Amino acid sequence: MDYQTNNFVEKGTKAYAKIIIALFISGFTIFSILYSVQPLIPHFTKSFNVSETVASLALSVTTLTLALAMLFFGAISEVIGRKPIMIFSVISVSLLALLQSFITDFNVFLIIRFIQGICLAGLPSIAMAYIGEEVSARSLPAAMGIYISGNAFGGAFGRIFTGIISSIYGYQIGLLSIGIISVIAAILFSFLLPTSQHFEKQRFSITDLLKSYSQHLKNVRLLKPFMVGFLLLGCNIAAFNYISFALASKPYQLHDTIISFIYLLFLIGMLSSILNAKLRRALGTLNALKFSILLLIVGIWITLLPPLPFKILGLAFSVYAFFSGHAIASAVVAGRAEHHKAQASSLYLLFYYIGSSVGGTLAGYFYGMFQWPGVVTMITIFMAIAFIISMTIKQR
Repeated sequence: MDYQTNNFVEKGTKAYAKIIIALFISGFTIFSILYSVQPLIPHFTKSFNVSETVASLALSVTTLTLALAMLFFGAISEVIGRKPIMIFSVISVSLLALLQSFITDFNVFLIIRFIQGICLAGLPSIAMAYIGEEVSARSLPAAMGIYISGNAFGGAFGRIFTGIISSIYGYQIGLLSIGIISVIAAILFSFLLPTSQHFEKQRFSITDLLKSYSQHLKNVRLLKPFMVGFLLLGCNIAAFNYISFALASKPYQLHDTIISFIYLLFLIGMLSSILNAKLRRALGTLNALKFSILLLIVGIWITLLPPLPFKILGLAFSVYAFFSGHAIASAVVAGRAEHHKAQASSLYLLFYYIGSSVGGTLAGYFYGMFQWPGVVTMITIFMAIAFIISMTIKQR
């Protein structure tokens, strides 16, 4: 591997290219599977005769177990290495994606999604730690942005592709198709990812593990971006879990296939993540975070305007702002964690994905009581809290 003289990967080298391509593929695989069920929530309400809130558990139960399992996978990776865990995660979750396509009972389906969340956990937190260990400090924001753009592309592809195929052939064929694609991507990732050069094996101790988590949780400089991540993803999932119900209702009454294309907006996340470095240079890291939060609020308010183009425009702003804020918050954690980086990343993503479960489920109650304006109200409250937190984060 052609590392620079300082022994950390620099942007523009072949080693850097292999790392970002492999991690882009891994993000694509994991998040296309994770979010492939989001456009199917209306299908589940009809096929299994369950409420919107219960149907949303297809996503919420996965993000919850994903969040909790990451605490353990991060520790395991400190003992046996980053690459083996990431490969296990990507391959196992792809095989489970194939299995879930054959399930016709919703309770069994939720069990598969529960297990899938555990397997999913082996990639995200470790990938962030891997980047933090292998890539130079000046190349870190760009590398993190490209990795997150892979997450965005995977999330968009999984939603759109599964939504369209399911609207034509049924949800089982849609899930089977995404499973086949994911298996192929997982194989490519396994061959491309370079072995860690800076990983230092640690002796596993549950006492030391709990101590490291405790130290990170007591570190206000880390706890604040953890909370921002919680609120950001909670808002994003809330919006896209229930916008499909709003667009299928009067006065829009859009067909499922047409609604699936709304998830094309997640491709904006790729642009947002890549341009994030420029935004940070122009405004400074913390001001860029505040800007992203305010932009998300403005975007979600725009969706209250009745014309359909305004709803799409507002969602576009919210997606851009979400990915921008997430890239900044995750980079802050990776850069400020002085020890046990995998555990710090795991804690960030624990908060992040619990935010998904809480926001996605809580928004179901707001939607049930107040329809789309209720969801907007919840998101506004979440982002107001996030902005207040961002105001208290100090420069490093």
